[in-house]
Amino acid sequence: MKKPVRHSSHILETKSRKFFEAQLPDDWIFNIPANDYGLDYHIEVVLKNEVTGLNFSVQLKSRKTKVNKPYCSASLKHSTLNYFHVRLEPVMLISFVEEEQEAYWIWMDELKLDLSQSKDTYSIQIPKANKLSKIDWNNTLTYVQEIFNKRSFIGEFNITELTNAEVIAWRTYYGDGFQQSIFLFRELLKKDSGNIPMRQALAWSLHMTYQYAEALKVINELLRTNPSARNYQTKACILAEFGFKENDKGKIIQAKNLFQQYIDQEADGLMLYNYANTLNGLANYEEAIRNYKLSLEKNQNYAECWKNLGTCFYHIGNHEEEMNCYDRALAIEPALPEALISKGITLIKIYSRYKDALILFNQVQDLDDVLYDSFVYGFFWLAFVHEKLDHVEEALKWIDKGLDQEPTNLHFLNFKSNLLAKYWKKHRLLKIAAIKFFEFRFELQKDIKSLYYLIQIKSISKKAAFTLIQSRTDLLNGITLKLLDEYELKWESVVEVLLYWESYRKFRNEYPLSRYTEQLLSQHNSIPTQFWGLLNLVCSISFSQAQKKYNKTKQSLSVPVQISKILLEEVPKLIREIFPSMKYPQKIAVELFSFFYVHYSIIISREIGLQTGYISAQLNLPEMDSEEYLQNNWHVELHASIAFHLNRQLNLLEK
Repeated sequence: MKKPVRHSSHILETKSRKFFEAQLPDDWIFNIPANDYGLDYHIEVVLKNEVTGLNFSVQLKSRKTKVNKPYCSASLKHSTLNYFHVRLEPVMLISFVEEEQEAYWIWMDELKLDLSQSKDTYSIQIPKANKLSKIDWNNTLTYVQEIFNKRSFIGEFNITELTNAEVIAWRTYYGDGFQQSIFLFRELLKKDSGNIPMRQALAWSLHMTYQYAEALKVINELLRTNPSARNYQTKACILAEFGFKENDKGKIIQAKNLFQQYIDQEADGLMLYNYANTLNGLANYEEAIRNYKLSLEKNQNYAECWKNLGTCFYHIGNHEEEMNCYDRALAIEPALPEALISKGITLIKIYSRYKDALILFNQVQDLDDVLYDSFVYGFFWLAFVHEKLDHVEEALKWIDKGLDQEPTNLHFLNFKSNLLAKYWKKHRLLKIAAIKFFEFRFELQKDIKSLYYLIQIKSISKKAAFTLIQSRTDLLNGITLKLLDEYELKWESVVEVLLYWESYRKFRNEYPLSRYTEQLLSQHNSIPTQFWGLLNLVCSISFSQAQKKYNKTKQSLSVPVQISKILLEEVPKLIREIFPSMKYPQKIAVELFSFFYVHYSIIISREIGLQTGYISAQLNLPEMDSEEYLQNNWHVELHASIAFHLNRQLNLLEK
């Protein structure tokens, strides 16, 4: 009967574990992770029978035969190294050699590996001078403490000289229990107010719990007695995060100035990274790029730095470099959500690669299904890419998730408006959803576009819609349905004004119709309210139809051509309102004819120029000369039309 045979590799692994565990200080605690992600041990440093919170992890390799070289080699997968890199605690790599009955160690932080390369495996050389049997564990404790303190700009102190109460406070701090450490440090500082490391740790704990105002207060008090570069760096970090949170440019500038003052050739990568972030936030992209690159020279495996560098390249339009930066960030940290999302957005906006973008967005969701809750605009881009791929119901689902978080966000509201306006005819349920949404938005914001869509979707009659528009806007002030019919103004064009109403109102507030009073008023006539109402309506129609035409043709010249066409057709007719059916003495009639023949054409020409200039600026179109779109025959037609309508009202000439 054959008995189970234990494989030699398992025996070697057991020997290496026994050797390592025998070298550890007796009071230090080791844990073996339940899941093997490349780490074999998690070590807790114990001091005076107290767990300090300082810890490190171990990757244990083993081999049977010795090598006649000054180093041992160990091969590690790229994915494993990425995992080590994102760990907060330092990682020690150990190689056990059975024939030598010795193990050799090295800290992963000391290796200069470029993890942004697309390599599957890396060969690590561990110096044989680093014998595990000869290691000084006090030096290990000091090294681990330096790594932890460096993360939060804490000054040097010897943890072995602390009281038990102080060890407990630092254990909580090092274990990222910042909320509790705030209380513990405050209690200790009542007895030892001059303890600089504890004040630094208190300021950083407040910073890490987003209590920026209180963190600033603590660091400012510390700076009065200890104006060190390290403390000014901490203040700069706090100011930067405070400024970004509150969109306070002044605080970001203050942070930038502090970074500039205390940066030198010895500045570490983290400080350069934070400084570059302030420059990025102030849109100083070229200088931000320079400092992100300097940071990467110090630490080329800083995934967030590569990602933010890519964002800067996006802003200056260098999308090839931008995408390269995102790829290098993701080579280091494949699950970095900010890089996945930023790359996806650029794939959409610049390259129209919607399917590729969706893969990245789904990857973020797979990593953390609540991550988009903290990055609410992720919902917008998910909805956007689904709409581009004709996944209408999915797009609606994601934009609704965004609106659940921010019900008054204009980007989300406008996206949903456009989505429902485009697709409501295709499905009965979409039609119901559209009616509910547009009724909600109109009630929420008195959104005039929503009024337009409700009129269309609910097929509201002309009479009812007229009353509705008249009660909600000043578009039809002083106008009746009968008057619209008399002037043969198309009802469809009148209703379409609602789509561009907010833009027209801003234009009209900047260039009110009252500016034409001088050209319309003489000693022999007055201007009735009805004329102003009709003129405003006609101008709003030309304004909206010009934008509608451009959206359809994307031709710049279509804007002034459409405006001039409508104003030529409609405005001369309004002369009837200025001169009602009454007899003027011939001399006065001649004066009025001469006055209006000149001035009325000036009004129309000015209105064309104003509307063209305003719309062109809004749409970022090139400036256009009136000679490009107002040919000689247009002026001839305009004057002929003005003369015709003047004569009809003033009765100067026979038909």
